[in-house]
Amino acid sequence: MNITHTMPLIIDTLQFSKRMQKAGLQQKVADEFAEIFREAQTQSLENLATKQDLKNLETINKQDLNNLEQRLDVRIDKLESKFDSLESKFGSLESKFDSLEYKLTLKLFLMLTAAVGAITWLDKVVN
Repeated sequence: MNITHTMPLIIDTLQFSKRMQKAGLQQKVADEFAEIFREAQTQSLENLATKQDLKNLETINKQDLNNLEQRLDVRIDKLESKFDSLESKFGSLESKFDSLEYKLTLKLFLMLTAAVGAITWLDKVVN
């Protein structure tokens, strides 16, 4: 791929007008066409970006991306902190459930032991 750099088209409006007059246009019409080309040319040149404009834009874009990255890092850190806090709370709940399970198992064992003892005692009393 061959990339060529082209310069903006610059028209000598006086020569353009003279050539148009030679071709048969009235001077007023030829001058008006030349003025239209001059205005279009000026507007085109005013809207061209320079290398410095592009470098400035690149710098601004890099700064914006860096700012965005920093803001995202802060938000990610906050989310990680919240997840750590939730993990800690779930660990605490798990410990409480384990403690409750132990207490309930112990109470169930005591109730069963008491029931077996009561049944044994009743069996001895009735027989």
